[in-house]
Amino acid sequence: MRTRIRIALILALATLPYVDSMSQSGYDNSQISKSTDQIVRKIAKINVVMSSVVGEGGERPRQYDNFVKLREKATTQELTQLTGHPNPAVRCYAFWALTGNPAVDLLPVLLAHINDNNPVKTLFGCIMGEKKAGDFFIDIATGYGDSNSEFLTARQRAVLDSTLIYSSNELNAKSEAIARAEPTELLYPKLRDLVITQNDQSALVTLARYQKEQDVELILQNQARSKPEEKEYFATYQAIQYFPHPDLFPLLENNLQQTLDKTHFSNEWRQLYKAIAVYRSRRAYDLLEVPFTQVKHGDIRKYHLDFVFEALRAVKEPFYDELLWKLWVEENRITPDVLAYLSEKNPERVFELSKKSLADANGLYSANISSNYDDLKASEKVVSGMLELVMKRERDFSVEIIRQNLQDANVHLFTIFARKAAEIQDPSLIDPLFKRLETEWNAHIYLAAAQALLSYSDTKVNQRILEAKRKNPSLGKDWGEEAFDKLLKNNNLK
Repeated sequence: MRTRIRIALILALATLPYVDSMSQSGYDNSQISKSTDQIVRKIAKINVVMSSVVGEGGERPRQYDNFVKLREKATTQELTQLTGHPNPAVRCYAFWALTGNPAVDLLPVLLAHINDNNPVKTLFGCIMGEKKAGDFFIDIATGYGDSNSEFLTARQRAVLDSTLIYSSNELNAKSEAIARAEPTELLYPKLRDLVITQNDQSALVTLARYQKEQDVELILQNQARSKPEEKEYFATYQAIQYFPHPDLFPLLENNLQQTLDKTHFSNEWRQLYKAIAVYRSRRAYDLLEVPFTQVKHGDIRKYHLDFVFEALRAVKEPFYDELLWKLWVEENRITPDVLAYLSEKNPERVFELSKKSLADANGLYSANISSNYDDLKASEKVVSGMLELVMKRERDFSVEIIRQNLQDANVHLFTIFARKAAEIQDPSLIDPLFKRLETEWNAHIYLAAAQALLSYSDTKVNQRILEAKRKNPSLGKDWGEEAFDKLLKNNNLK
């Protein structure tokens, strides 16, 4: 839900105390007990803010234990004092600990750190990073970290966002606040000033939501001054998505032509195609067709098509339906949401195309991996959905498709077909399942095959399963061996 920035809240900022925490002149170590200070020294020595689980092995780091001790031992007064500690990791952990006390008003502390630009190193899971301490404070207060909880009321969040927007600060949270801001007439002059005087890209995007004629030239002339160069039009394209003015369309035409001979792709193109799509015109349709035939390098063409597909998914405009069909028929691009959308339009055509797609399920999966960055299981879901659709109408064809994929399906898809085999228990599927069980090295595949075979509850089949370990040495290696033996034991075969 977007935060409403109201006049009363903005005016209220004038009455709030503001402290530059980076001066550190207010920190008084004499207010910290010896026991708490010992913990603080350990945190400062490691000097990295870590979550409860880090690394590929998912281990709990000693630094997080230090944080837990700080949270348990330090008083609220000590933690508040420690938010001004010279070490940024200590400051961040102290604020994080304060969020555990619902009686503490976090807003004044956040406002006191609005200019806390000192970098702090972080390690959450496997991701090592660095951010400004002030940004870390805001992240923790608004749902980042182990708790994933929001610790601010709607009013506090509005005051914080207003302060970020109207004050001179360099936090990344300022851009996020601008993006969340409701376009009010009171806010408009500030946004326009940020664009003109500071080349603020977030402000440009929010400004576009007003759809004012006087801002067309600002959008047209905008280019980000920051590097890398490939991001120079990113905000421009986002702004056009909110304000598809006719005078801005030639920029999109020209810039698209500049991409066609590139030897590397840019994520900026994702926004370019989305900007084109919102025009919903014949000229836009023609531009969205360009990547099918005019991209010079084949390995870059796929990225163009991915971005076109994503843009069409976003608008779901009937005017573009034939492009969606074309992407499926010619380029194998299909996702669960598009499958459902096209099924409403033409269920018979979806049925026939699903049969063709299932005949090369691995190819279907590979073609759509990059289109599913927001849902890593989407390719499996679309295959499963197609299989269910076809099973309802043509069982014999479906059995043949299952048989074929039991032999060929990759590790991501094999389980789908193995489970369906277990469900229908057609005798013709036994041999393909055994082929994978007796030759496959991947434990995820051979375990799914064994599970499906056990569902037949057939004595001869069970005997072959017991003999499989002799034929396939991989069944006796690593974690797969333990899982396979447990599966046999649970089915009274060992």
